[in-house]
Amino acid sequence: MTDKELETKILSQLSDITTNVAVLAASLKEHKGDSSRRADQITIVQLNLQELKHDIKDFKQDFTDHVEKFDLHVEEEMAEHRNSIAAFKEAAFPNGDLPGHKVAHENDMQQRRETQEIKKDVVSHVLKGAFWAAAAGIFWAVMQAIKLWMNTIPV
Repeated sequence: MTDKELETKILSQLSDITTNVAVLAASLKEHKGDSSRRADQITIVQLNLQELKHDIKDFKQDFTDHVEKFDLHVEEEMAEHRNSIAAFKEAAFPNGDLPGHKVAHENDMQQRRETQEIKKDVVSHVLKGAFWAAAAGIFWAVMQAIKLWMNTIPV
């Protein structure tokens, strides 16, 4: 039974209880002064009380079931959160090692610095190579221009 169905059932039972109490009160008022109907009145009251008692018992059982189901749900959720926190703690602090956690962060930061340094060195080396290649290309072009110019001068 879903929570919504249970809620609807409980509200319906509460409504039935209220109705039974109202019927009981009306019955008592209706037969208050009539002594000839006293036996009928007592029978009606007893039947209404039995039905009311039954409705209250059903309501109590449904409500108890709902509370137990809710408690179980909350406990399952809490267990899930506890497990999640424990897994995070174990990943962050292997064997509860607080100094190890700090060292792991320091090692990670050192590794990042070293990676950045290597990238910087590679870029610097590539740029130096590109500069010298460009300089050599320009030198070669100038030498070719001079050679061509020298060949065009009459001797």
